[in-house]
Amino acid sequence: MAAEPTRRVPRARSSHLRALVGGLIAYAGLLEGGIAVALVLGTYALLQRTPDPALVLVAGCAVALVYLAERTLARAPEDGFTCPDRVAWLRDHRGLVAGVAGLLAAGCGLGLLALRPVTLGLGVVLGLAGAGYMLPVGPGGRRLKAHPWLKPATISGAWAVGAVMMPALEAGVALTGMLLWLVVYRWCLLLPNVLLADWADRAGDARAGLQTLATRYPLAVLRGASGLALGLALAGGALAASVASDPVRWWLDLVGYGLMLGVVLGVPEGAGRRLGRLLDVLVAWPLMTALGAWGMGGL
Repeated sequence: MAAEPTRRVPRARSSHLRALVGGLIAYAGLLEGGIAVALVLGTYALLQRTPDPALVLVAGCAVALVYLAERTLARAPEDGFTCPDRVAWLRDHRGLVAGVAGLLAAGCGLGLLALRPVTLGLGVVLGLAGAGYMLPVGPGGRRLKAHPWLKPATISGAWAVGAVMMPALEAGVALTGMLLWLVVYRWCLLLPNVLLADWADRAGDARAGLQTLATRYPLAVLRGASGLALGLALAGGALAASVASDPVRWWLDLVGYGLMLGVVLGVPEGAGRRLGRLLDVLVAWPLMTALGAWGMGGL
């Protein structure tokens, strides 16, 4: 009988540690930083270039830091309605969050020292876009996030440009029509994530007085726009695969688009937070492309 509490203590510590790690991943921007790394590696795989460790480090740390700053220093009023658990977790773990922010900033600093000036320039532009998204710098002191059309355009556009153009610039890839198509191709994967994630948040956004496409339009419209984008990407990706020197990479990448399309077509009216997590997993599919390319003999 006396040994029972002893067994419970390690279990409690293990449970507490898992909760901390889960909170850091879900709430402190580490999930988004991981997705950024997956997208960058996917770009290197499709371009058949060797990943640059400094850029991979900057991509993960910078994106995580931006999302962490948006959730703490520039927390939006609607967060209290759409994600109260995240607000509470970040408030209750301020010391840990500050430590993680410091590590992310250090990672960014180390990686930035090794990047080409043109890559740094694009990073500054994307950083300014991120600031405009979360800070009241628009006309009338409005955030871009508060504009129903600019919110999805800013998020998906910045992610697509950063995920494709920064690796391409750092690798010295020429600016061609194929490269620009790759930006559009990735944007088509990212847009459904943004549109359907807003659907899960529509009730909280409406309570906070924030208008989004999800508060303005029915789910059928968001499904249609997402399906159209994915259909365009599937057709264009298939065409790219038909002319590529190594088409297997493209076909593997397109599997993620097909899975995303299946989720888009099956989204129920009552979709909640689980939908957002599933969409995040699918947006990170390019990691599978990179792993597949590595398995075939290198990126």
